[in-house]
Amino acid sequence: MNALKTTIMVVILTAILVLFGWLIGGATGMIVALILAGVLNFTSYWFSDRIVLGLYHARLVEQNNEPKLHNA
Repeated sequence: MNALKTTIMVVILTAILVLFGWLIGGATGMIVALILAGVLNFTSYWFSDRIVLGLYHARLVEQNNEPKLHNA
């Protein structure tokens, strides 16, 4: 069910971006917006984990720093 919801949201956001591209630049704007949406979707699908971990400044927990957390 989550995969379906995610797919629907991605399709809706892509459609919105393409619509704005059409409003701003006509047919050429639509093509540019579709390419941009494809790049954004690819990037968010493959690199979302790294993006979120980077936003939160995540780091590996070493056993000598946090033994209880590391053993969990």
